[in-house]
Amino acid sequence: MSLIHAEHVRKVYDEGQPYETVALDDISLTIDAGEFVAIMGVSGSGKSTLMHIIGCLDVPSSGHYYFDGDDISTKTSKQLVSIRRTKIGFIFQTFNLLPRTSSIANVELPLIYQGIGKNERTKRAVDVLHQVGLGDRVRYTSAQLSGGQQQRVAIARAIVHKPTLVLADEPTGNLDSRSGQEIMDVLQRLNQSGATVIVVTHDAAVAKRAQRTVYLEDGKVV
Repeated sequence: MSLIHAEHVRKVYDEGQPYETVALDDISLTIDAGEFVAIMGVSGSGKSTLMHIIGCLDVPSSGHYYFDGDDISTKTSKQLVSIRRTKIGFIFQTFNLLPRTSSIANVELPLIYQGIGKNERTKRAVDVLHQVGLGDRVRYTSAQLSGGQQQRVAIARAIVHKPTLVLADEPTGNLDSRSGQEIMDVLQRLNQSGATVIVVTHDAAVAKRAQRTVYLEDGKVV
């Protein structure tokens, strides 16, 4: 069953202007539920724009994008926020953790936005921190953790609300090779447990861990 389906998606910035930029050009792509897919391409190939559309952070200029059966191209900004909040977990290269806040408090944040009570938030946050191998670091602040450990907290935060899709943007970009391998191990285990995982990367070693790689060049799938 397809989770992600793009039909002739085009994304143009400053459309109609003399200096318009075509970021995505007639992209058609299907990703099934439970897949682990890497998206690769050089800088300027359209990776980030495709990630934004897949993650419902943006909508196409033309064409259609379906996420979990919904035509995202027709959604309002408020509806997109709801989809992101409940169905998508984001992992970023720069971690984006609150610096003087404990691991458990960082992980609880998405659940606060969903209105989940304190006891349930704490239980779920502790559970996912154990899942990513940080059961003994739940009270540590970000400043007390290594880069690899901070990224694990970021992964725990991304999955605590049990999303349909985990979308990772260069998740190993700021890590040494050993920490990067450990993060990919975590993502692979998430996929094996049933999550759909998409990794946007320029690193061939990272892409090798995926089941399938989609290559972009000049806004097109090649």
